[in-house]
Amino acid sequence: DSSGNTGMAISDDGNVMAVTNWRMNEVSLYSLLSSSATIVRTFGGEGSGAGQFNSPQKLCFGANGNLLVADARNRRVQEVALTG
Repeated sequence: DSSGNTGMAISDDGNVMAVTNWRMNEVSLYSLLSSSATIVRTFGGEGSGAGQFNSPQKLCFGANGNLLVADARNRRVQEVALTG
């Protein structure tokens, strides 16, 4: 969409929502433990190093609870722990 948000995933336990933003090259984590989503942290930034993105698009939670992020322009999938 025009805001840059392109992907969203919710953890298996329903406590965490992750959202990608391709304009900002970042991933934001939200806590879903209250009646409204609360941002916990944002990580990433433009680049091709570990934890950096160039147009992150979609994401999902892996079996181990880490995030798998499709990093389109870097042509890779990064596995990222929720702690960053």
